[in-house]
Amino acid sequence: MRLNFNVFIRNKGFYQLLILIWALNSLVNFAFAAKRNSTNNDVLSGHYLLSRMQIDLGKLNLSPEQKATIIKCREMNLQQMLVLKKNYTEQKAKIKHDMFSITASNENIKSDFKDLINTKNQMDNLILLDFLNVRQVLNKSQKLALAKNMGGNQD
Repeated sequence: MRLNFNVFIRNKGFYQLLILIWALNSLVNFAFAAKRNSTNNDVLSGHYLLSRMQIDLGKLNLSPEQKATIIKCREMNLQQMLVLKKNYTEQKAKIKHDMFSITASNENIKSDFKDLINTKNQMDNLILLDFLNVRQVLNKSQKLALAKNMGGNQD
């Protein structure tokens, strides 16, 4: 089968659009591959937050008070994350629909895309906030153990 390069050049925008949709779809599928039902172990490990890097807090010998504080913070963050995830999914579906709509303007699609990126940034900020909240609960030796387990700096 012979490919006609001129056809690709004429339809370059269409192919770029397809690649963008594929990339967005891959990103969302990767980001939301976590379980919906979380147990305390899932909450302590951070799996429910859909973060890219899971932290195993089980190796840090947390006190019952520390565990309770972390669980409380993470349960609050979970509610926010579920709302953001729902918004992100809806925004992504709207963009996909509008990209192939005859009536949707480029400005509307760009605006919707900015909203999608904003929601994704809010999700990333929530993940960071969650980590900082966990860090605040840990004592110095637990922070050192965490750094060692995660391959971070131990200074």
